[in-house]
Amino acid sequence: MATEAVKNAAEQAPIAWDNIFSVLKKIIELTTSDNLGSFLSAVGIVVLFFCGGVAYKLIKSNPASVMLWHKLILFVPGVLGMLLVVAGPALSLYQQARKSEVIYRSRAEQFENFFKNDVQPEIILENLKKNTRVSRFIRLIAYDPAERPELSLERLSYIGPLNQRYSFVADYDELRGYTGAEALRKTGIRYVDGLKISAVIFPADQIKEIIPMNARGLMQVINSVEQTSQLKPSFDVTGKLSNIWPAAVSGLKDKERLESWSWTEYGRFYKYYCSLSYEFRCNTEKYPASTLLGTLTHDWHPLGFARHASRGGNTCSDDNLQRSSCELSEWPADEEFLKSVGTRAFMIPNLPISSIKGRILIDFSNPTVQKIPSLLPDGISPNEFFTANPVSSLQVR
Repeated sequence: MATEAVKNAAEQAPIAWDNIFSVLKKIIELTTSDNLGSFLSAVGIVVLFFCGGVAYKLIKSNPASVMLWHKLILFVPGVLGMLLVVAGPALSLYQQARKSEVIYRSRAEQFENFFKNDVQPEIILENLKKNTRVSRFIRLIAYDPAERPELSLERLSYIGPLNQRYSFVADYDELRGYTGAEALRKTGIRYVDGLKISAVIFPADQIKEIIPMNARGLMQVINSVEQTSQLKPSFDVTGKLSNIWPAAVSGLKDKERLESWSWTEYGRFYKYYCSLSYEFRCNTEKYPASTLLGTLTHDWHPLGFARHASRGGNTCSDDNLQRSSCELSEWPADEEFLKSVGTRAFMIPNLPISSIKGRILIDFSNPTVQKIPSLLPDGISPNEFFTANPVSSLQVR
């Protein structure tokens, strides 16, 4: 009975020849992957065949006629042949191990670079001066999960609050590699323990209207909102500038060329745009247009960047700070000024997140530890990366 059961089990469990052949194929590939190793193995096999022929001849010969040197001819090449046959695969495996080590080191460097940011304040300021093109934007939304659950990724539907026409975004490349909390501070917002952060990263070429948020850009956005919404009382950018310097009005018309927001082109009008920007920002309760724009807090600098949260100051109550911001005859580059530079600021239309192609949504549940990642290096899958870096694991959608 037991014998019959064993027989039936054997019949029901055929040998997995495919698996065996697959393993053998892999072994052959590994042991012949190096050209020199394969050559040594081939030479060793030829030598062993030679030794086999000599051994066969000696066996067939008269024992009395077998001399010592005959035995040496058999023994020495035989040992050499066996050494070569063993050395060939060993060399191949060694070279394969070295290649794997190089790949591992390269992969480790990719992982390190994945969370690295080398964009210095000097570069950010130079990008501001020239208004260099942005490849990707990022929107960071800090929230208390108990008080504002609607700001979690699961419930977030628009880039900004529903009532806004334009919302603030930042240059993604200037913030990648920082923790969520550090990045938030670089946008001028203080991080409070316990907050979570929802992040939306998306390609800039998906956005039709992009306004660099220097003083000139702010005037353009206010103008656009007031002209299309018929808000009263209006700030009337055109009227105010016409009374100061009419040429500054025409300086707002170009919204197509990147260079029109560069210091070279708008610098001569800067102090007028700057003074009006403070008049608007410090009296937002007077102008309904302010409710349709992203909030202009004290971190915003009229040159178009968010000041680092630790360097902020209330420009509305500090006349000296206003003057130092507006009365610039040349582009600033002193060390103290550089310390205040956080990241460039832009305004874009407040779009439904679902309408933006190529978007990446990240939920920072622990923003003091989790970092804003770069794009995944070639050949590395998200699962492989986040498995290898559990401290930085994020919910990527």
